[in-house]
Amino acid sequence: MKFSPGFFGALLTGAGNWELTLAARALNYSAAGGNPTSFNLESIHDVSENPGLIWNEIIIKSGVAEIRLDGLTKGDAKHLLKAIQSQVSDAQLAVIQKHAADAQSGGIDKNLEFVSIAASSFERLLNRPRYLAHYDLT
Repeated sequence: MKFSPGFFGALLTGAGNWELTLAARALNYSAAGGNPTSFNLESIHDVSENPGLIWNEIIIKSGVAEIRLDGLTKGDAKHLLKAIQSQVSDAQLAVIQKHAADAQSGGIDKNLEFVSIAASSFERLLNRPRYLAHYDLT
């Protein structure tokens, strides 16, 4: 799905010409005169809408950057918001299911021995008696 502001939305809000493409696994954004950027849907952690009098603004926050999309009509903004939220939740659910499958197949158990050895080593190190010399106190 592709989204962009209308002519008057771009002109009157100062949003300029930008284009957002919502793909299966990524969100691609390009603004006029800027470098196109791509975000994995899993990295998006917040999508919100700021309603305006005529045009709404969508704010997309990810671990990489924040994108502000202005100049969308109210209907287009709500459609974009629902589409992003739906695809982001599907992508995050896929990641959770993948990790759950790894945990069930023993992927986590492979490192369990190393983690327990490291934890006991740290515990022995911290529980050792510690001595202070006179020059440590002055």
